[in-house]
Amino acid sequence: MVGKSKFKVKPHLNKKEINELIKEHEISVKVLKRLYFIKQLLKGSNIKSASKFIGITEQTGHNWLKLYNDEGFEGLMPKYAGGRPGFLSDKQLKELDELIMSESNLSMKDVHNIIKNHFKVDYSMKQVGVITKKLGYTYTKVYPKFSKNVRGC
Repeated sequence: MVGKSKFKVKPHLNKKEINELIKEHEISVKVLKRLYFIKQLLKGSNIKSASKFIGITEQTGHNWLKLYNDEGFEGLMPKYAGGRPGFLSDKQLKELDELIMSESNLSMKDVHNIIKNHFKVDYSMKQVGVITKKLGYTYTKVYPKFSKNVRGC
């Protein structure tokens, strides 16, 4: 069907709030998947078939089973080590967000230059994309609008 949709989405939440909620509840989906894996094993499946059923590698299945056998349900909870700390603090990220909002039509290179010149940190372009996404921005390519210059005859 072509044309406008007859259905409207009520703006209960903005995109940033939705992304935060997704991130907050994402862990539940991972735990649920692991519980389904254990349930398949308890029903009599072997690790290979239970792994295939869940959509994971057999090695991951062995890892999950070992964690479950060693720690019980707590072993199925994802453990995040936190990774390497970023070069920009939360305060600097907030400042960067304000700098981005104060400008219009910034490219990824523009944001990269702002970070490099203002904060003296030289991130890769990929990392600039990760940071802007974390701040709630989306990157879209600008397309030119074509128009015809009609002159009077």
